[in-house]
Amino acid sequence: MFHDPKTTAMVGGGGFLYTLANFPWAGIVGFLSAVYLIIQIIGGLPKAIDTVRSWFK
Repeated sequence: MFHDPKTTAMVGGGGFLYTLANFPWAGIVGFLSAVYLIIQIIGGLPKAIDTVRSWFK
C-alpha cells in the first residue's frame, strides 16, 4: 500500500494539526496518523533502496 506523496503529506499534516489543537480523540488520531506514515515509509523502502543502489553501480 503506497499512496501519492501529496496524500501522505496531507494525512501527516492533518494528524499533526489535529493533535496539536488537542481536539477530542487527538491521541487516537495522532497514533493512526503515525501508523499510516510508517506503513507508507515501509512501502517506499524497496524503491528507495533500488535508487540508492543504482547510484553506486
